Amino acid sequence: MAATRAKLGIVAGLAVLAVVAALAVRSRGEQRGPAVRSSPAVGSTTGAPSTGPAGLEIREVTAPPGISMPALQMSFGSADVGYGLFSQCSDGTPRRCASALLVTLDGGVSWVLRDLPEHGESPVWIQVVDATTIGLFADDAGAAWLSRDTGRTFQRRPRFPPPAETVPDGWTADCAGHECVRQVYEYRADGPHRLGTQPPLRWPLTFVRFDGTRLWAGTVAPEGWPELVVSRDRGRSWQRSDPPVRSGVGDMQLTVSPDRREVWLFQRTDNGAVLARFDPAAAAWRPVRLPDEARSVVAVAAVGGGELAVTTFTSVGYLVANGTRWSAPQGLPGHVFAVGLLADGTLEATAVGSDAEQYLLRDVQSVLLGIGTGTNRHWVQVRLFPARR
Repeated sequence: MAATRAKLGIVAGLAVLAVVAALAVRSRGEQRGPAVRSSPAVGSTTGAPSTGPAGLEIREVTAPPGISMPALQMSFGSADVGYGLFSQCSDGTPRRCASALLVTLDGGVSWVLRDLPEHGESPVWIQVVDATTIGLFADDAGAAWLSRDTGRTFQRRPRFPPPAETVPDGWTADCAGHECVRQVYEYRADGPHRLGTQPPLRWPLTFVRFDGTRLWAGTVAPEGWPELVVSRDRGRSWQRSDPPVRSGVGDMQLTVSPDRREVWLFQRTDNGAVLARFDPAAAAWRPVRLPDEARSVVAVAAVGGGELAVTTFTSVGYLVANGTRWSAPQGLPGHVFAVGLLADGTLEATAVGSDAEQYLLRDVQSVLLGIGTGTNRHWVQVRLFPARR
């Protein structure tokens, strides 16, 4: 196996660890720490927000006593509002777990403890839709809870299909059960509709994206063969869309700019990163000649104007001039495996660190927020630690 594929395995493993942490969340029931519910600034900062290398602002907070569960899923809905879901599960089947939800309204400077909805001990995971809207999902219990007020109140909904409020672009791929095959649904005014003609993929799909005109679905087989299909009639029929690289692919991502004018395809391959832009006139992918600094890219997010935010094995950067030139802020931490564009234009990058005490033993995620526009952004690192036992 090529050396690049080995690196991909490391990154994939980090991503899997984060997903496992997200899926392993369970209710604490009525067990509460001494912090006052919904009180401002629960927990304690490890110091006032500090400045790291090259102007990186660092915001670190420790959860209040009683919130000592080691696994954390942290995600933001805007530059100011973020959510941290702590969890700890016992061994055995079924596992019994405890969880706690913290919310920040000031970009990670302080955090508020919220009440989770009553759901027994079923595992739950969180989806952050925007600054005020989140969904909690309990797959085992077949239930979901929707909050549209930053977790102050929750409404119970069926788990499957997921609530429409958690599907902002109107399309999702989901299924009921742990061993099921995800199906594509379109959300219309009268509710979700399962497509009568599902994407003709030989392997379970890994993404579905809508660019305003075309619906895309794709996957990568275990042998490294990518499959990509597109529908121009909202899923009634599908055509194959051949990606630039057709073997030796470890991952494939499709990203759409906020104005939906640009559709980009990214592939991680044995020979490095490959980026292509879709040409609607020719209905084909046009590969981009990447600069050397971008050969180790692991995730991308289109921000518009021919620019993309990207993560590499070591940091976060930008591809500008339609992906042909590299630009990177200095002093950002490494081990970043995901990047996305929030509704308010903030970039969010999710990182796991290499420090054993803080990241392996305590399993703390770090979130990087790029606040601004284009490549002109102020970067903030938010770290949320469980309380010491």
